[in-house]
Amino acid sequence: MFRSSIKICLICIVLTLMPGCWSAVDIQNQHYVTSLGVDYDGEMFFVYAQIVRFENIARMESQGAGSPINTYVGKGEGTSLNIAVSNLYATSQVRIDWGHTKAIVVTERAIRSLEKLAGHIYRSPETRYNTWFYVTDGSIEEIFLTNSFYDRTSLFSILHMPMNSFRQGSTVPPIQMFKYISISNEPDRITVIPVIGTDNEQWKTNEGELKLLKIIGAYFESHNGVKKILPIDQLEGMRWIDPRLTRTMLTVKDEEKEYAVLILHNTKVKKKTKLVNGEPKFTVEAHFKGSLNEYLSELDYPKMIQLARKQIEKEIMEAYELSLKEQLDLFYLMHSFRMKDPDAWKRMTNNGKKFILDEKSLEHLEIDIDIPYNGKYKRRR
Repeated sequence: MFRSSIKICLICIVLTLMPGCWSAVDIQNQHYVTSLGVDYDGEMFFVYAQIVRFENIARMESQGAGSPINTYVGKGEGTSLNIAVSNLYATSQVRIDWGHTKAIVVTERAIRSLEKLAGHIYRSPETRYNTWFYVTDGSIEEIFLTNSFYDRTSLFSILHMPMNSFRQGSTVPPIQMFKYISISNEPDRITVIPVIGTDNEQWKTNEGELKLLKIIGAYFESHNGVKKILPIDQLEGMRWIDPRLTRTMLTVKDEEKEYAVLILHNTKVKKKTKLVNGEPKFTVEAHFKGSLNEYLSELDYPKMIQLARKQIEKEIMEAYELSLKEQLDLFYLMHSFRMKDPDAWKRMTNNGKKFILDEKSLEHLEIDIDIPYNGKYKRRR
């Protein structure tokens, strides 16, 4: 009887200690950083933290959008990244949590001048490697304080949800931080980071203009030392050689008129490499499947495909000329060369430090287009 009483008492004590979250914090008692911004002027670090109130997000999802949900942006500065973050803590009033950060934006001058940038950012164990990564040549504060549709939070924007926009119109693919780190350590590949900016001309409300986020270009890093931003209108040809292309529009036209609008997707790209007289030569084959989205002027199907193929070839060659001019391997031909003959690649490129492509390197380009879907339009043979 005595032993049973002792056992019951011990069980009761254990049960009283087990339940309960001793370290739990009410969500309204701390800040949750959704986006992190980093700038560096050569001497000082500047850290920007974008925060939103999560309880307002839950209320918005259950009741619909109502009054605008405020976004707050804090700024800290210091001679190191940790000192800048500590400077931010001085006025935060409550604890700052970094575990919900979904996007990181760095300025062009910061990523240009900082070696091992990710190492500076990820010294805190709270930050995660699956955050979306962007570069900007403008103001981080302006990017973090842009408008949103239906008075929703900034979480519903291309800053935090870039894939929704990319699937509708593919040019510069989004990249996550772990992928950036992985690619930047490969000497045969260039890293491509979307450049984010703002636009206040395309959308308006009855109260005025909307300032919204927009991908305006790409930042490139290469192991041969090239680091620069290129505007998006110069990068149209890159999309045709990128197998990640999910959907893009092509207007079929000649010098006289426009004939049709095609939606192309299901990209399949093959790159072949061979050595001719000690020089690498490349063959690129790209296959696209799509649909006839709009029929503007009368034109038979073979002629339409011929014009479309000619336009894609023209854009690809313009991108290749840009690649030679900027000494950037925009088509990842060196990666194909390295996989084919790693010893020759390492010897000829000095392990990725020397750019060896020229006008004759791209020996053959083959474009194949199949349009099996005509929608409501009748195909002319």
